[in-house]
Amino acid sequence: MNRRTAVSLFAGAAVAGAARPARAQSLTKVRTVATALDQSGALYSAPDLGIFEKHGLDVTIETPNANTLAVPAVVSNAIDIAYTNILAIEQAFDKGAPITMIAPAAVNDSRHPNNYLLVPKNSPIKNAKELDGKTIAGNGLKNITQVGAFAWMAKNGGDPATTKFVEMPFSQMPAALSAGRIDAAVMAEPDLSAAVADGSVRVLGNCYDGIANNFLIGAWFTTAAWAKAH
Repeated sequence: MNRRTAVSLFAGAAVAGAARPARAQSLTKVRTVATALDQSGALYSAPDLGIFEKHGLDVTIETPNANTLAVPAVVSNAIDIAYTNILAIEQAFDKGAPITMIAPAAVNDSRHPNNYLLVPKNSPIKNAKELDGKTIAGNGLKNITQVGAFAWMAKNGGDPATTKFVEMPFSQMPAALSAGRIDAAVMAEPDLSAAVADGSVRVLGNCYDGIANNFLIGAWFTTAAWAKAH
């Protein structure tokens, strides 16, 4: 899916079922939240491409360091549409949160990964088994980063039950790795490329391959009531 197609899909989802406002009418305000990742990049590209305005939308964007409050923000009506990983959406839905997905955001493709498990450049850790007993960071507890890291370990001979998993924004992971506060980290683009280019970290594995070679990694969601009204 190219960038223009992706942002068109997002914008179209926001106005599904409603006639496009005439140019003379005021734009429909939509409040959104998403961490600045490749997976949520459609949201940040759309204003430059003029797609939101084309669809009659005035979109405000909040950019948190982590998306752990995405579901509460939507459910409390502080935000209209949010991006988060597919597991967080499923967990919230299973607990009774009145949310619904309105558009896919990103697919994990093992041929073109944008998430990796990283270790410090000079770390002695060379394989999944050597992560046993270590501390791994992700951007959320029990979310897709933890599930991916643990699945990759188990698939490649490690024992995730022996590890400690901690929550940390992607932007803070390189410094934490260099300082030895954590032994490994699951990072996503664009922070991933910046960390690798800095030369302080190296790739240990494509952790999401532990889940599957191809799967939906994130989506746009809102409340069922907001979706019905718009």
